[in-house]
Amino acid sequence: MKDEDRFLRFLSVLIIHRMLKRARQREYYDSHKEQCKGYVDPEKAREATRQYWKRHPEKASANAKRWHQNNPDKAKESVKRWQKSNPDKVKIIHKRKAFRKRNAEGNFTLEEWNAKLEEYNYKCAYCGCELNSDTITVDHRIPLSRGGTNYIGNLVPACKSCNSKKHTKTPEEYLMQLEGSV
Repeated sequence: MKDEDRFLRFLSVLIIHRMLKRARQREYYDSHKEQCKGYVDPEKAREATRQYWKRHPEKASANAKRWHQNNPDKAKESVKRWQKSNPDKVKIIHKRKAFRKRNAEGNFTLEEWNAKLEEYNYKCAYCGCELNSDTITVDHRIPLSRGGTNYIGNLVPACKSCNSKKHTKTPEEYLMQLEGSV
């Protein structure tokens, strides 16, 4: 047998042994992750990151802005995905923006709004009809144009029809109008 053939056989055996050793190491690591040096539980790492950003909100917003500037396409995709999975929050955000443009005093959260909906049993505050995601609107009892606020105490759920008809009237004026038309 030539020296060259022996060398190639030795080399192939060496390569096979290394591959087997790596496979055994990978198998051991997969079955003993927690004991291995350098192992990090991904869920614990995510939670630690969340806690860090909660403690350092100024860094979080700066970091997010930087990421959005460097990855505009990914950022748009990420925002669209969040909006699609959180339609109620998106509605509230758009409402807040509209109220801010009108210089409305006050603010409310999605949790407060959901509690208000439960208080009214998901029915219109004026006509009592059942509300769903297509018909529900936020109505200001005292209209913003007449000095009303955007605090949850001034808000009631109303159907689109009642909210449109009420326009800038107070609840009393609107109910008198309803009684007069009956």
